[in-house]
Amino acid sequence: MSLSPVYDCVPVAHYGMGDRMALAIGGAYSYKSLTNDLLARELISWDTETFACDADARHFVSEFLERMIQALESTVLVEHMSADLLPVCAGTAQRLLAGK
Repeated sequence: MSLSPVYDCVPVAHYGMGDRMALAIGGAYSYKSLTNDLLARELISWDTETFACDADARHFVSEFLERMIQALESTVLVEHMSADLLPVCAGTAQRLLAGK
């Protein structure tokens, strides 16, 4: 399975767009509005056999968020990267993983 449609899940605050993402996820353009329900519905809307039901999509979302948090823990800022980017991504992933 290709994860390329997921690339825009990362908030684009470092581009000066505030909390607005370039593409909507489940109809939401603000990463602050993302919920596990929206993420699962978005995955199901891709109409692939991988996410045939809500449980499959929710399981994928949980695993993805756990791996994202782990990856962010070892990610370092690079030149021209907003200092807020990593904490915003980690905080959003932790909030979603907690079901909030």
